[in-house]
Amino acid sequence: MSNDDSFLMAIGESDWDFWTLRPRIYSWQAAALVCDLDPEMLLADYNSREWHFSPFVWCGNEKEFKQKFTLISENSDDEGFNLHFDQIDFKGFAVWAKLKTGWKLPKRLEEFADKAMSQRVGEAGEDKVKSARESSNELKLIGALLETLMDKSGLNSQAKVITFLEAEFKELGGFSKSHLEKKFADENEVFQGSK
Repeated sequence: MSNDDSFLMAIGESDWDFWTLRPRIYSWQAAALVCDLDPEMLLADYNSREWHFSPFVWCGNEKEFKQKFTLISENSDDEGFNLHFDQIDFKGFAVWAKLKTGWKLPKRLEEFADKAMSQRVGEAGEDKVKSARESSNELKLIGALLETLMDKSGLNSQAKVITFLEAEFKELGGFSKSHLEKKFADENEVFQGSK
């Protein structure tokens, strides 16, 4: 590929008025927005069970884009913003990106996340964002329930409990093996340390 500037795609600012009205977007579009790339400048194609993007001269953004795309795709199920076939709930994603990733978000995406959080608070009548104390107490509760379950049933290890919960409650969502392993690892840190 030539380094001639005439071949470089102009990376313009995303049309945030358009994107913030979308209830769902593809995870690759979310990755582009996080990287402050206009998703409409990427030509995406899905074949052989893989996304391909062309033609695009990344201007130094390819690695960051691919990492963010991977992380968004991998976290969408456990964090509850996955819809289907790589489409995600845009508001749910924005809240996750702001609260849990530590990424430097473009200003308009951060404002969108703030608005989505305040809407959730208004709809629920209470703040959905947990304090550190609430999170710690929740993990202690999980630890106490886990310990009780392992003491009182034939499920004498966390691995057996995870297998049981994943099979028994798969329709509820949030009971994937990876999510339970992460919760139990977090719980072990907090619960065992508080005993």
